[in-house]
Amino acid sequence: MADKSTGAAASHRWWQLIAGIICMVMIANLQYGWTLFVRPMNVAHGWVVADIQIAFSIFIALETWLTPIEGWLADKIGPKFVVATAVMNFVVVALALFVLKPLRSKRIARLAQRAPAE
Repeated sequence: MADKSTGAAASHRWWQLIAGIICMVMIANLQYGWTLFVRPMNVAHGWVVADIQIAFSIFIALETWLTPIEGWLADKIGPKFVVATAVMNFVVVALALFVLKPLRSKRIARLAQRAPAE
């Protein structure tokens, strides 16, 4: 009986490892390929290249250095709570972006109408 539970736990750990590797591969594309997006972002929005680089640097630093804290929180309060909090944060941000996008588009249209013609 102990063999079955040990085998099931080991199998579950392998699936966790595979899922973790897939997630890291997906985020690694952003980490190593972000330079491909700097120029298009600069052209589309007029942002300074240095500012775009700082934003990506902050993202990578936070992603890297917050991982041990996230692990500690999962050990301290439980992984279900940490994952539930992350999902809830994602839903709030996604809904905010979905709701605010039309407002932002209308605001930009109003600002464009007020701009003096050249």
